[in-house]
Order: sequence, then structure tokens, then C-alpha cells
Amino acid sequence: MRFNGLDLNLLVALDALITERSVSGAADRIGLTQSAMSSALGRLREFFSDNLLVNVGRRMVLTPRAEALAGPVHETLLQISTIITQAPDFDPAASVRHFEIIASDYMIKTVLARAIAKATQIAPNVSFAIRALSDSVDAQLERAEVDILITIAQYISPGHPQELLFEEDYVAVGWSGNPKFPDPLDIDTFCSLRHVSVSHGRNHLPTFETLYMAENGPNRLIDVVVPAFTDVGDMLVGTERIATVHRKLASVLCKEHPLVTRELPFSIPSVKLMAQWHHIRKNDQELRWFLDILHAVCEDA
Repeated sequence: MRFNGLDLNLLVALDALITERSVSGAADRIGLTQSAMSSALGRLREFFSDNLLVNVGRRMVLTPRAEALAGPVHETLLQISTIITQAPDFDPAASVRHFEIIASDYMIKTVLARAIAKATQIAPNVSFAIRALSDSVDAQLERAEVDILITIAQYISPGHPQELLFEEDYVAVGWSGNPKFPDPLDIDTFCSLRHVSVSHGRNHLPTFETLYMAENGPNRLIDVVVPAFTDVGDMLVGTERIATVHRKLASVLCKEHPLVTRELPFSIPSVKLMAQWHHIRKNDQELRWFLDILHAVCEDA
């Protein structure tokens, strides 16, 4: 089908080319041969009177014209996809929806596992894929490659709908046999002990409490950094190390390991755990259904 002289199928190819910045990658993305994608790129260049992608060394980069087209083209395709795939009446029992969710292992342990179990009882054919937090979360949300992002309020993206799931504070956690972990825990003892912390993604992004304490104190010696919240417990058992973690996570870790918690001898601001999704999904009934389940589970926690 042509619109103002443009074969509309070429918009799908253009979106893939802009996303992948590679002819072969774009071809794989939408199931075309490399020669067919090369032909599509040629036709797009002719229509827009612009090279769109140019070789710079061993990679391809977007021209200013392609950069300008990227957002509107992707948004248009998202709107079309939403129109043709959204069922007029949502029946959970008959739904075969697949949800893509970005969340930390902390959220899996404290909320998501129970929410998914509850959803499966109601909608047995619904499926889920949970992706770890990464350095490209903003880009994934912006391109609507994920249905729901769950993260703290400080890290959500502007311009897309969001809802508060729950608010969380922090406690100290350590091995139950640690002779240097008194109750109550005083500030001098907290600072004298070695600590375990968590970082995420390829760039080892620190967690909120790590950033906060680095800027506001107290000073602590971190000698073990792990890639996941659920690794913290293993690093504490049999040692004199402690960690500062979310209260709900501490409760889970203490059930899985011989650990105990202590109230912190100083204040860290509580964090708000938020759910966020692309604005294109604002009328998505299936998404709303699962968000309501998330809220119910958070209220019961």
C-alpha cells in the first residue's frame, strides 16, 4: 500500500534500520533477507532524498534526517500495532498475552513472583518474561520494548504514565552468628564493619542507598560488590560483614539464610517503588489488569 508515494511497508524496514543501525541486523529483526533489506534501504534513500544511514569506519550512523524520522516513525508503528492487537473486550481466562517486565531480583523476590502466581490462577495462558535492570532501560521503555518497568521513583523516565506500588525503608542485615553485630546497632559499629553492596548492569550502576551514603555519609568500607540483591545473603553467612538493604528484602533473606536484621543508627530516605509503561499502552486493558494484581499483592505484603 502506498501513501503519498511511499510504500508503507518501508516504514517497518526504516524503523528496523534506525534501531539496529545495520542492514543485516535490521533484516534479522523483521525476517527479511539481507538483499531485501538493502533494496528497502535504497528505496528509502530515494524517497527521502537522503542517505539515512552512512558508513563511518566499521559502523553505520544515522544522518540528521534519519534522527528526525526515528521518533515519529516508531511512534506511528506502535500506534498501529496497538490498534490491531488490542482486544475490544478483555477476558483473562481466554487471554494469551505475553508480558515483558523489567525489574530487579529484589522485586521478583518480594512482589513479582506472587503477582505472577496470582495472575496465572486467573489467566492460565498468559506468559511473562522478566528482564534484569540494565544500562539501556530508558531506551527500552521509550521504544515500548517492555510492557512494565519497575524501579524507584528517582530512576523513572519522564513523559510516560507511572503509579506508586509501595514505599520502602532500609535496615542492616548480617549473619546471626556475627559477634560484632549488636542490637541495637550503633553508628561506630556500623562504620567499623565491612559491607556488601549491589551494582547493576554492564556499567555497574550503584543502588540508591549506595549513592545516598556516598554523598551524605556515614562512611563505610565496601569490600564485596555483587550483581544481584539475592546474592547478598550468601556473602554475609559465616562472616562479620553486614549490608544495608530494603526491609522487605531483608525479611526474605532472613527466611533463606541464618541472618538477622538491625535498625539503622542513622536515617536514609525511604524509596518509592514505581511501575511505569509507555504512554501508547494507556488504554491497554490487559496491562491494567496485571497492574491491579500488582497493587493487590503490594497491599498484602
